[in-house]
Amino acid sequence: MGPPSFVPFIQRPRIPPFHGDYTSSNLVRNARFYKGSKMAGTAKSCYLSVYDREQRKTVFNKVFFKMADLNQYIRDPEFIEKYPADKFDIVKEVY
Repeated sequence: MGPPSFVPFIQRPRIPPFHGDYTSSNLVRNARFYKGSKMAGTAKSCYLSVYDREQRKTVFNKVFFKMADLNQYIRDPEFIEKYPADKFDIVKEVY
């Protein structure tokens, strides 16, 4: 008898289950991202979006890496003149 004409599925190698505890203190203590890093208080990026209230569309987008820079940019007289608060919505998002 020859080889079968087709194989119904490919058998994948079985990965043995992990019998430890993923939340044990040793794993958390020894995790790379916990060593010497700050977990809170630092923002990765700050997004500034300006929306037109009448058209309900985004008019302007910009990304900052410091919230102080974003606030300074918003307080600039040229920005206030170009995007007045009564006509535009200014949205700050931090991720």
